Amino acid sequence: GRTKRRASRWFLASGRGVLTLKAEVESRAGGVLFDLAMGVSVVNAITGGSLQVMHTQVANMVLPSSTIQLRKSLNDGTARVETFRGCTALKTTIEQPFNAIPSIEVEFDALAYTTATAAISPSYATTSNLYDAMHATVGYGGALTVPSASALGTGLTAVTNWRSFKLEIDQNGNDDGWVLAGGVRSQPKVGAPSVKLTGEVEFNDNVLPDAYVAGTRNAWYCTWAHPTELVGAVPAALQLAIPSLALTKGVPQVKPGEAPRTYPVEGEVKYDGTN
Repeated sequence: GRTKRRASRWFLASGRGVLTLKAEVESRAGGVLFDLAMGVSVVNAITGGSLQVMHTQVANMVLPSSTIQLRKSLNDGTARVETFRGCTALKTTIEQPFNAIPSIEVEFDALAYTTATAAISPSYATTSNLYDAMHATVGYGGALTVPSASALGTGLTAVTNWRSFKLEIDQNGNDDGWVLAGGVRSQPKVGAPSVKLTGEVEFNDNVLPDAYVAGTRNAWYCTWAHPTELVGAVPAALQLAIPSLALTKGVPQVKPGEAPRTYPVEGEVKYDGTN
């Protein structure tokens, strides 16, 4: 007779989890996501406070692994606690929207999932402040003095035509590490990262269009300095520094009568041989 497919032939296979975390950029405790997304962080004690230096190096072709927990409230007020183990950041977006608070968004690959782990009590940094577009300054072109253990990057020409930007990092990781070992998937290995910068700028000068047409590679950075939070004698700051940016889009398309006139730019982050 006619039947459904047999239940005894159905089983749960090993899957792949994808998690996305997004947070507004803050002055304290925000480095956790940056650390997981970039690879390794080093904190160096300096006069009046500390400076956290991020870089993109990895060990054994893997980024740091983390455990991420999500607590969901049921309709009756009880909690469903979901814990994801072996989470590796594969894609990261750092965005400064127009006249708004910057954010970091990280997409993770998760190896395992359980609801048997109890909820961890969250803790929050005290006296933490959010950065904003009004705290940001941009430098482009010139001789970059790269960030060090005791100072932010300096030396670039200050520009005032950037309105917004987005930095997208793809770690080019493999998430198909299933081998014949009991259904356990290996942690994703990462390759050479692909990094792309896009933004909107005002058409105030010819610097960016000329660099695009000539194929010139220039350094770029954005620095956020909080006006009311001090670390020693200097403002609490965050800097995103790019040693070599090759523009792939940058010719303005001007329409008569429009003001202010803006245009989109795109660029690929390159390795300058040192930084």
